[in-house]
Amino acid sequence: MERWEIKWAVDQFLQGLRIRSRPHLTRRQLLKAPMKPWQEHRTYRTLYLVPSGRLHGSGYMCIALVGEILTEDKPRYEIAGWCDDVEWHVPDTWDTCNKYHVPNLYHVPNLRTDCLFPSGIMHIWRTGYQFRVGDSLSSVDVYVEKASKQEEDGDE
Repeated sequence: MERWEIKWAVDQFLQGLRIRSRPHLTRRQLLKAPMKPWQEHRTYRTLYLVPSGRLHGSGYMCIALVGEILTEDKPRYEIAGWCDDVEWHVPDTWDTCNKYHVPNLYHVPNLRTDCLFPSGIMHIWRTGYQFRVGDSLSSVDVYVEKASKQEEDGDE
């Protein structure tokens, strides 16, 4: 294979990645999103962990926790919190005991994580679940909850 053929194949491959990824979501755009009031709890379909580049008082970098709200025509984004860590609250893995007094396991919503290209923004999601974000403090609590039937139908 000639060198130009290899370069062409790589360019085609990278072009395909850009088409399938979310190139419209850049770090700069997400950091310019409006901020929710710090004391309000809001629910989002998916979350993005955006490195801010700013140093937090704890010595770690500030994270912009950006939520996606699905509206009728297109997704809308807002900064749900500025924090240095996120605490994830997922449902317990144990349900009630069966007739033999052995705890029953039920399906726990495993969180899915991928990374936007080329920005490196972490994308957190799970089909059939939503994320309720608490107060925007130094640490932010995120509660993973079952989505309502209407919101599940909108998932990919």
